Amino acid sequence: MNLAIAYTESVAIQLSNFCNLATFHEKCPLHLQWSSPFCVDQPTMLPTQIVMHLLDTLAKWNYAGDIGFSIYNEPLMDPRLCHFVYTAKTTIPEAQITIWTNGVFLTREFAEELHELGVHQLVISPYENVVSFLERFRGLSYVTFTSGLLDGRLTLYTRKINNHGKPCGAPLRQVVINCHGHVGLCCMDWKWSRTFGDLRTESLEQILTKLEVLQLYNKLQLGIRDDYPCCHCQHTR
Repeated sequence: MNLAIAYTESVAIQLSNFCNLATFHEKCPLHLQWSSPFCVDQPTMLPTQIVMHLLDTLAKWNYAGDIGFSIYNEPLMDPRLCHFVYTAKTTIPEAQITIWTNGVFLTREFAEELHELGVHQLVISPYENVVSFLERFRGLSYVTFTSGLLDGRLTLYTRKINNHGKPCGAPLRQVVINCHGHVGLCCMDWKWSRTFGDLRTESLEQILTKLEVLQLYNKLQLGIRDDYPCCHCQHTR
């Protein structure tokens, strides 16, 4: 196994920057993107070959952590999701696949299909009609619910600098990949202000073993948060 991935407990893959509730949910970073008249980003899907290469790499490393297919996006909007889930489960059998969704496109039948394909847990963040969600998925042990409200991460970059010495596992404990193929710092860095490489031109192994990544990981493990944007962050990953 690659030494860097030995520290990794979660791999989060942003399949796209699509979300059906982006303009509705004012606390989500995508809301700023899609509701702003000055939006410069374009609708983007992570190329299939990059996702498949990622899964092949994790299989080669006998990865046994969590795999997710969302970071500020709605994964059920991606028609490739079932194929990716099936591929991940058949090639990386020890991995646990978790799907986070707002539940709008999720039916009981779809939830059962995803579970049969290999999804270990479906986490629903309902924004309304919570009772109807509870009734719809009653008895499905792999379906759980979490608050539909995000924390105050939109203010991450403007907070007073807080280098409080609290250890963090970024950027290796949770490896994050955005829909452009960039490997980033962590899911809190929603502007992707700190990235370490591009999977369109580099392999995941090359990126995770860069000196920059390893040095930052070692510093954060010691609670040294003098790098941007970590110096503004109170969270741990």
